[in-house]
Amino acid sequence: MDETQFRAALAQDGFTEVLVREWAPDLVLAEHDHPFDARLLVLRGGVTLTRAAGPEWLGEGQGCEVPRGTLHAEHYGPAGCTVLVGRRRPADQPASA
Repeated sequence: MDETQFRAALAQDGFTEVLVREWAPDLVLAEHDHPFDARLLVLRGGVTLTRAAGPEWLGEGQGCEVPRGTLHAEHYGPAGCTVLVGRRRPADQPASA
């Protein structure tokens, strides 16, 4: 799926916040969760996403969805990573949370 198709799918599925995030090489984000559903597409570089089922490498052109409240850790690759992210929040949650 290319970026245009991904953005269209985000809109269709109710992901109203869309942003591009740049992550530094070899950055590690310890286990955490989010108060929103997240769907991501790797535009450049890669990330190892570790959830209950174990680690999963996502490289350029690959993506996944991380449901709200899912514990996960992120380890960005040696070249860093650029990710297109969509966020879908519950109706009662403000966008600043």
